[in-house]
Amino acid sequence: MKQSESVKRWKIELQEFVQKSSEELAALQKDAKRLLSEWSRTKTMDSFRLYLKTKDNAEDLERKICRTKVELLDQVYVSKYLYSDVEAYEVVNMKTPDLWEVRELDCELTEEASRKLKESFVPGGFFGHFDNSLQEWRFTSNKDNPVITIRRHKDGNFYMPNNSCKFVPKASPYKRYDYNF
Repeated sequence: MKQSESVKRWKIELQEFVQKSSEELAALQKDAKRLLSEWSRTKTMDSFRLYLKTKDNAEDLERKICRTKVELLDQVYVSKYLYSDVEAYEVVNMKTPDLWEVRELDCELTEEASRKLKESFVPGGFFGHFDNSLQEWRFTSNKDNPVITIRRHKDGNFYMPNNSCKFVPKASPYKRYDYNF
């Protein structure tokens, strides 16, 4: 994966953010624990509200740290969310921190997963239902697939121009096909 100088600087800033935020997260979790014990002693609603707010802030910060750690990896993948289906892409080039070039991965259902999926069929309803949790995919890079550009929006997710399907950075490729539609 190619990276520009601005992306390399950005990754250094992300590492500093993770380090600083991890320390802040530890302090928030300690405060939440203290507030919970205070609430158990006093039973006041104010201390409980303060505990919940601190706990929510800690959870939000933890999600940000996890998402940032994914973007620090040498090989990053993105998943394109299409309602109940998810497609796997590889990041080919990071032009800037907010502008990435990606290419779809070729995906093949493993033979064992295919067999398990057929066995999981349960008749009923209009036709029947499959257990979608049994999916295991084999991913291969295909240089013939077109390269597309995605851009980060304010919500932190990536989108193609003029498209509402979001792309979410992942540490490993992820695909899901909903066989029940």
